Amino acid sequence: MDRLRLIFTSLLLPGLLLWAFWSCRPDMGGDDILPADGTAQEVRFVLGGAYAAPAGAGTKSTAVDAGTYNGETPLPLPEGSTVWLIMEKQVMQIDSTWDWWNRRWKYETTYSWRHDSYKSYVVLNANDGLNSLYPCAVDAEGKALMETMEPAMYLTPGEYHFRAVSPALPWVNADVASLSMKLENGQYLMANDARYTGANPSTDYTSVTVTPSDQVQVIRLNPMVHQTAQLRFTIRPDSNVHRLDLMSSGIEISGLQDPGSGSYNWTPYGHYLEILPGNKRSQTTIRDFHIVQQDSSMATNGQTVDLPAGTLMAECGILPTDATSSSLIVVLHLQVNGIPTQYSMSLNHRIFEPGHSYHYVGEVSITGGVTVFSWQNISWDADVEI
Repeated sequence: MDRLRLIFTSLLLPGLLLWAFWSCRPDMGGDDILPADGTAQEVRFVLGGAYAAPAGAGTKSTAVDAGTYNGETPLPLPEGSTVWLIMEKQVMQIDSTWDWWNRRWKYETTYSWRHDSYKSYVVLNANDGLNSLYPCAVDAEGKALMETMEPAMYLTPGEYHFRAVSPALPWVNADVASLSMKLENGQYLMANDARYTGANPSTDYTSVTVTPSDQVQVIRLNPMVHQTAQLRFTIRPDSNVHRLDLMSSGIEISGLQDPGSGSYNWTPYGHYLEILPGNKRSQTTIRDFHIVQQDSSMATNGQTVDLPAGTLMAECGILPTDATSSSLIVVLHLQVNGIPTQYSMSLNHRIFEPGHSYHYVGEVSITGGVTVFSWQNISWDADVEI
């Protein structure tokens, strides 16, 4: 019995220590000093950013191709971004059985990964393409509460897996073994993604050995991949259009995947945003936009698009949507030379895949007092930045 009690204690104690040290230091200042007993190691996390370009051209298959991101460089996240960091720890388990023949206990040691805990972080700076992460609480919208920021973390030594997802939106299911969140159209989501096995650096979880040391251990996390699709609109004025603006009604997009379809959109353990058929009642509205201040141009999928001064640009994230048998309806509420004007377009026979951006360029012209709007689709399956 004493032997069994000792085994049980050896299994329980590491878990209690891990829980204690996977938490922020209570102080905001002072020297970062390891505990004198050496039971924990101070760690700091840096994130390898996110791949900003889609993984290869879009396909007309509902399956997501495993891209390689050849030649692509991960870009750091903007300061103030929030990240969930999910931790798994390798744990040892000792099973005992009674050997009746030899009349003694037999012990077998096995190792497994335990879904242990998660914590929110804020991005404060980016150096050499890496984001520095600091523990920080978040609000219901996934925004950092800067007054809660803390400087350091401690972990017990051992083998760990770390996964990241951004932004740090509320968990719908907060059970650490089956974390899930729900996403609305109009939002973006990035996460580690094991499907892209050819990416360099890897987009999968980060595997790390935490070892005791009198120095801070810096853990570099693998970059993330966009899980949402993106719609981009560029509206160019001709020489007769002196002012182009977006009305408060914005750009309405309907026919998108229904965020209330019943399944959560993402979990950190192998499930991703699914491509689902659109629903005409599911919509989002773009109200944020940018006006180009001087003549310029941009490259899109090998094409150069001129951007005269006054060009209106807008974008949003959408849930991956299969619009092969239905349509996405886009309604633009514009002001052309101060006059309210409405335009619409139908996007069909398309599958809007996760990690891909779909760019549509239009031009507003006035001929003989008549306002004309024309679209130019810049390769719907283009490898454009998202």
